[in-house]
Amino acid sequence: MDLITREDLLFLSACQDIPCASIYIPADPAGVDREKKRILFKNHLRRIERQLDGYPSAPQGFRNHLEQARSLIDHMSFRVNQNQGLVLLFSDRIFRTYSLPARFREFAATGRRFYLKPLIAFVCRDAIFCLIALSGNSAKFYKGSRQLFHAVEPVNMPKSLSEALKHDILKKHPQLHTGAGGAGGPRPALFHGQGIGTDDIKDRFLRYFRQVAEGLQELLREEKAPLVFSGVNYLFPIFREACPYENLLDDFIGGNPEGLEEKDLHESAWRILSLYLEKEEEQKAARYRDLVHTGRAAGDLAEIVRAAHEGRVDSLLVTENGHQWGTYDPLGHEVSIHHRQEGGDEDLLNLAAVQTMLRGGEVHVIGEDKIPNRSMAAAIFRY
Repeated sequence: MDLITREDLLFLSACQDIPCASIYIPADPAGVDREKKRILFKNHLRRIERQLDGYPSAPQGFRNHLEQARSLIDHMSFRVNQNQGLVLLFSDRIFRTYSLPARFREFAATGRRFYLKPLIAFVCRDAIFCLIALSGNSAKFYKGSRQLFHAVEPVNMPKSLSEALKHDILKKHPQLHTGAGGAGGPRPALFHGQGIGTDDIKDRFLRYFRQVAEGLQELLREEKAPLVFSGVNYLFPIFREACPYENLLDDFIGGNPEGLEEKDLHESAWRILSLYLEKEEEQKAARYRDLVHTGRAAGDLAEIVRAAHEGRVDSLLVTENGHQWGTYDPLGHEVSIHHRQEGGDEDLLNLAAVQTMLRGGEVHVIGEDKIPNRSMAAAIFRY
């Protein structure tokens, strides 16, 4: 899998080379037929070449990159994966390929800019998140996204309950010890002895988790990413009490995290993040409905395209399926919408999404049934 970031998208969005070629080859979850994919790739390149008739002055750099793309045909095996979609973007000065776990629709075209809506959908659904995995024996912190996941070691965070309370734990309660590992991995610290009750255990974990939260403070001070908790169920409310971080999510990964591989933690956390992102989209749709009669929101695509170019779009909801072909004249602010693709047309949905991103707005590429006005786009304006 390749890595693509918001910064990559902003760079590609700002490309002013003409023409720009965009090719999307879908994943094939039912099984990979390498020969069919090679033929599909070859046909798309032929389509790009035919479209060059509309760009008689296409620069030599573009034509060189077209030949470079042809050279990939015989090396498709390194890109063919049944769960990966292939993206190829090239212009006079840019040549990019991506293999990503996304269900892209088949697409190939040249135009005034790259067709980026499927990549915007992928990146905007790839939120950065943090994860804290806690037990009596272990405290681990991770940062991740849909594409990446890695451990981070805060300098001042204790690595276990015993380390956090080492100055008084054995002195006051010599019967306290850490349980041995079993089939599910090491067990949290066990408390034995008369007078050691539930309240005492909670107090010790609360003190432990407060030290964990203090150790995380430096990392999370400027952070707005959602934080996912992983640990046995009864520890979550204790951690919530100890941790003041406002973006700690209500959903968490239950069970002892010590027996989980990083891959398992990543997958479980991303399932929670996917639901979190869906809720964000629902909140944007609800806000659109609240504002649509005030002039602070609109569902008319021509108005949205103009507003996106002016930097007025704060949040854009746009369908992941289909295209709306047309043209936009930024000098006269004129938008023409066509029922069928005509020469010089571009997908206005892609244009609105790209311009919104370039000017710092949020883009949510979602199913058409989730757009509140049941059309292909809905926008909330800054003013």
